[in-house]
Amino acid sequence: MGFAFGLLLAAMIGCYEKEARRKNGCSQVRIASPKDAARASSRHMEGRAIQYTTTQNGQGWEFRPSGAFVGALVGSWTAGAGLFVYLACRTESFFRVIFLAVAGLLVGGVVWAWRTRHTVLTVRPGGRVCYGLRELCSAGAVRAVRIADARSGESGDCEVCLELDGGKLVYLPSTSLYFTGCFKMRAHARPFAEELATALGVGVTESA
Repeated sequence: MGFAFGLLLAAMIGCYEKEARRKNGCSQVRIASPKDAARASSRHMEGRAIQYTTTQNGQGWEFRPSGAFVGALVGSWTAGAGLFVYLACRTESFFRVIFLAVAGLLVGGVVWAWRTRHTVLTVRPGGRVCYGLRELCSAGAVRAVRIADARSGESGDCEVCLELDGGKLVYLPSTSLYFTGCFKMRAHARPFAEELATALGVGVTESA
């Protein structure tokens, strides 16, 4: 999601730059470039290990969104929404509607991130997996943690899921913002997969 947003941000601001140059002649307005956005997204993906904390207690294992990551995510999306509102106020073209629409999407993302910040992914004794109050897998049902090709995103993206008997895959709910999403490289997905596998007492497998 961060990579897609980075590219969208770069593309939208690129359009704004062209509009600004058209109105202001030779004046230059440079805010970002696609390469900058891609590098920023790459750094975000490499830092996924800090987006959750893992604890073990008498109730099993808990994967909880880290306060630092929640703050960074909410803060960056809020700043992004503010930027697009500012750009909308600075232009009189049809880009104003587009900028305001993107700002609205970011505000929705902020609300989503804030409301789900306390929802915990848990592995109970015996291997029962829950996300919040929702049971994903019953006790003893998980045979492995799979790093599989992503269902969406770009070619080569992957995501972590739970493998049951017969090779059936159970994916984390799309509402689990802090634990889902596409990893750009399998090396980035492996730390989370290994921790989840340790909690379940199973191994990690990868799709061919």
